[in-house]
Amino acid sequence: MRSYGRSLLRRTVVTAILALILAGFGTPAAVLAGTAFPIVDTTLPNGLRVIIQEDRRFPVSALQVWYRVGSRNEIPGFTGISHLLEHMMFKGTSRFGPKAFSRIIAENGGRENAMTSRDFTMYFTQLAPDRLPLALELEADRMRNLLLDPEELQREREVVKEERRSHTDDDPQGAFMEEVQAVAYTAHPYRLPTVGWMADIAAIRREDLLAYYRTFYAPNNAFLVIVGDVSAAEVLPRVRQLFGSMPPGPAPPLIRVVEPPQRGERRLIMRREVQFPSLGIAFHVPNLTQSDGFALEVLRAALADGRSARLVRDLVYRRQVALEVEADYDALSMNPGLFSLSATTSPTGKIEALEAELLAELERVKAEGIAPEELRQAQDRLEGRTILRQDSAFAQGMLLGQYELLGGWQLRDEYVRGIRAVTPEDIRRVAIRYLTTDNRTVGLLLPVSPREAQQ
Repeated sequence: MRSYGRSLLRRTVVTAILALILAGFGTPAAVLAGTAFPIVDTTLPNGLRVIIQEDRRFPVSALQVWYRVGSRNEIPGFTGISHLLEHMMFKGTSRFGPKAFSRIIAENGGRENAMTSRDFTMYFTQLAPDRLPLALELEADRMRNLLLDPEELQREREVVKEERRSHTDDDPQGAFMEEVQAVAYTAHPYRLPTVGWMADIAAIRREDLLAYYRTFYAPNNAFLVIVGDVSAAEVLPRVRQLFGSMPPGPAPPLIRVVEPPQRGERRLIMRREVQFPSLGIAFHVPNLTQSDGFALEVLRAALADGRSARLVRDLVYRRQVALEVEADYDALSMNPGLFSLSATTSPTGKIEALEAELLAELERVKAEGIAPEELRQAQDRLEGRTILRQDSAFAQGMLLGQYELLGGWQLRDEYVRGIRAVTPEDIRRVAIRYLTTDNRTVGLLLPVSPREAQQ
């Protein structure tokens, strides 16, 4: 099953390590930073970046091919083209026929999939280390030799339409979050849905896909991430042999749109067939590479990451006015993203009261900050999750790839140091700066009867 904009990170619970972190014993800095495992990176003459992390703990090789293209590269009328092209990448080349890629990987004991997000499209395979050359051969082939068969396109178009129906049109929460995103942004393509609007999905032609493929699927717009029981000295010659002769493509068009500052609260109301009301509140914020990024990340964790986070503790467990409260921060988005809160009322709760409680809590953070112990607990949770992600070759590859998009995989090693350097005053400062009335978009999802929903 293909995925758009949804993380596939597998979080394996390593109880002993997490217990040490939460108890305050810490963990070796080399493990936290990821430097315990050697990384080799190089750039081929045609512009293809190659990043290899040798990690003998995993008896597998995880190969990820990242293309610097996602829905942020799309324009109205062609929304969803990145995601549709991702599907077509599994539908055959001039050398390998339809579905051959998936069949060959499965026959060799591996698994494969892909994902499209706002910022990237990524294809991954995981299989035994001695089968890695086969995966590299298949990926090199479809980087330049995709067929885009018209009959396959028609079939896959219907698959994508059904994805949109099931994940968005027929899913009240999915439809609601799509609307909040569209209202929060006025200019930047982050307002566009990654899966695409239904009319655009229906209208995209083969020649549109071919032009898009030739523009963005080139070695100078891609990079490889390989993690696992591999040797860079053995893998790199094979990469050069398979990818090195490809000519670079033209420089893809730059994203020049800058979202203008929001100068007043925006509100929307959606009525759908849901059991309980819910709301979303979103604020424009910088990403993790900016000076306030780590403070925003810790603030998110302090507010709603786990049962002991203040919003979850107070509103869900102590006062029971909400069934759930979540906080999200687009820390790794390539362009400035959103810091958002979402909540669903309890059976006896009122949506107006819940909104007032959430906003009042943000005002308390601005006025008082957070206690040192609350800060430490949030930092511990974030650090613990960083450790857990190192128990998966795929998750390590994801982190390397996302930081590479932001400016270099080496930025990954700054994460724990960055969150540990955050102070209570930093939390208060970023709350005052970004969590303002004029900078927020508020959405309400209200219940209606089945009859009203069909009208």
